[in-house]
Amino acid sequence: MSYTNAILELRQMLSDTDQHKRSTRKKLIGNVDGSNLVFVTYDKRIVEDTFQAFVNGLPVQAVITDPVAGEVAFAVAPLQNSTVQASYYWQWWLDTELTTFLNKGAEAVGLSTTSATTDNAYLQVIPGLKSAVLQMAASMSAESLANYLITRKHSAEHLLEQDKGTDEGMPCV
Repeated sequence: MSYTNAILELRQMLSDTDQHKRSTRKKLIGNVDGSNLVFVTYDKRIVEDTFQAFVNGLPVQAVITDPVAGEVAFAVAPLQNSTVQASYYWQWWLDTELTTFLNKGAEAVGLSTTSATTDNAYLQVIPGLKSAVLQMAASMSAESLANYLITRKHSAEHLLEQDKGTDEGMPCV
């Protein structure tokens, strides 16, 4: 099994294919002041060919300039006080990250690696251990995701979205 096949299988296990998670008409983050062309999606790792931008509910021309960061560039700046949204699919992990989890999974099941083989440890796993390595990689991926979500919950970007970009923040309840 190559990395390509293993990544596809791991994405299926994790429900992280390019068609699993959809954001529909989700607000974009950025100044809607009539001159700003660059906005950011709340979700990261956007599947580029699924992206569609909307201003005041109507489709507009915009492109993903950085799919990992979720950066979007509009052809025409949305007018002040416009509603700026987008629909797209997104993924939790990059292929390079899943490759790392597969290699760490190979090491976790007892594959003896040297510094020369650590970067491709998964490729050295005997066929009978591939399933165990995929399970270990999925476990490590899930743990990484949990850590990311906890960190993101307390990030400035999340708090900005939560308080709708005002300096006052949300009222205490």
